[in-house]
Amino acid sequence: MKGVIETILKNQGISLNELAKRVDCSSWRLKNCKNKGMDYLNKEQRVKLKSLSKLVSLKIKKRSLIFKQDKKEFLNTESIFNKKSRSGYKIYCKKGIGKTRFWYRPDTRGRIELNLPAKIFLDERFMINLGLSVGDGLNNPGMKNGHYNFVNTNYDLIALNFNWLKEDFRLKEEKIEVYATGSLNCDKKEEKRKLAEALQIKEEKIRFYKRERNKKVGVGIQVSNRIFQELYLQLFPKLKNRILEKGTYRRAFLKGLFAAEGHIKHSIYETIESISFSYNPKTEIKLSRFVRLCLRKEGINAKMEKRGGMIYFCSYEQMVKFYLLGISNLHREKKEKFERLLKKANVSLHLNKDYKAEKREISQLQLSKRWNVCQPTISHYENRKKIGLDLARRVLPERKWRGSIDHIQISNSKIRDKRCIKFIINHLKQV
Repeated sequence: MKGVIETILKNQGISLNELAKRVDCSSWRLKNCKNKGMDYLNKEQRVKLKSLSKLVSLKIKKRSLIFKQDKKEFLNTESIFNKKSRSGYKIYCKKGIGKTRFWYRPDTRGRIELNLPAKIFLDERFMINLGLSVGDGLNNPGMKNGHYNFVNTNYDLIALNFNWLKEDFRLKEEKIEVYATGSLNCDKKEEKRKLAEALQIKEEKIRFYKRERNKKVGVGIQVSNRIFQELYLQLFPKLKNRILEKGTYRRAFLKGLFAAEGHIKHSIYETIESISFSYNPKTEIKLSRFVRLCLRKEGINAKMEKRGGMIYFCSYEQMVKFYLLGISNLHREKKEKFERLLKKANVSLHLNKDYKAEKREISQLQLSKRWNVCQPTISHYENRKKIGLDLARRVLPERKWRGSIDHIQISNSKIRDKRCIKFIINHLKQV
């Protein structure tokens, strides 16, 4: 009898008290029955106990992680969970109509549980939010911390994350806490109003604090449920191979991560110096290697600075490729900064061997005065077939040089990619 009761408790994920209610007897009787035999139960109670022992186990089972339905990809929610929680307790699930209830039962308190969708639609939007959350979420919590946290200062990104939790995981608003911290001089009422409008929630739901050290208003989103934390902490480790192999997922993940942890560094001349991702060198080495691998698959070779916790690349061709992939589009300020700084780039055209300079009847010195440039510039143009983009636009018909470009140069960076060349020339035409 002891084995039967233990089997039921382990397979169904219930406590002795819950089992007693199902068998319709006291937990005292069931405990004694567990230790001494069946004499403490009547015939009807024994029948119920035996029927319960034959039920299918509700423990987490290994299933395929991703499946296709109507040509769309879905994530099997059950397959994301490990068999045991971080604290070592077995995780159970019970399927309903379109949703699954997950729980585990600690020794010292009632069970921790949460309803989640049975399947989750996988698309670029999901991967953007996953990248955003990996960048600004709590990914290495302590054992005593059972929360999911996301913090950012950009209200658009906050709204994106808030809606991800509500729509993809179907979390109720009351399970998602929103708090904000601002400077002592900030307008608390106005900031709460703007944040409530961005999230489409009531202002009363937002807790607002003022801190002396805050310069901007930082907003935090928190889900205080260990089951959801168990789910979230397994998302990236179990999906990273799929992200790496599928281009749309890969770029979407990088887009979210760059919005959270990306930087566009400018030089003292207000031109682009480098593009980088920040990471924690103590806890995120594996993530940094994964990001470098993703970038390499997009034709971008990034360097890794361990001491500063930075992955960066500074070749103009690679930086423009990065921009054209749309990875910087999610964070409007970063995208606009790139466009603004690029307009200050000093571009020189290197024309191909078939290009012929127009015949001149005057000397180089006279031509240099006419073009208002120094004489070596004329020599470079005629002999080396090199000319600045601004000068070419000013003194030459565009149809003459546009189709004759071999490569362009910005500072020490040579750019040969035709798509990048076309974008830079068209972008600088707007100045």
